[in-house]
Amino acid sequence: MERGTFQLMKSVNKSVVLNKIRLAEPISRAQIAKETGITPPTVSTIVKELINENLVEESILGESKGGRKPTMLLLKRNGHHVIGIDA
Repeated sequence: MERGTFQLMKSVNKSVVLNKIRLAEPISRAQIAKETGITPPTVSTIVKELINENLVEESILGESKGGRKPTMLLLKRNGHHVIGIDA
């Protein structure tokens, strides 16, 4: 295994999860796992990191399809800005 591969994969997965939340919010952890192919435990770990980094927040409970109601995830709307420059 090449050095740095784990960190690279973790970074890629984190970007995928954050982008999925951005495009499909509100969305549950289970739905993120299903749509991205990332394992549910990995999604939960990444979401916890994103919440701790103040980028994502938990919202209302979603509709249940046979189990407990899922907690929906949203991007945090305040405190972060993105600037793009094209030279």
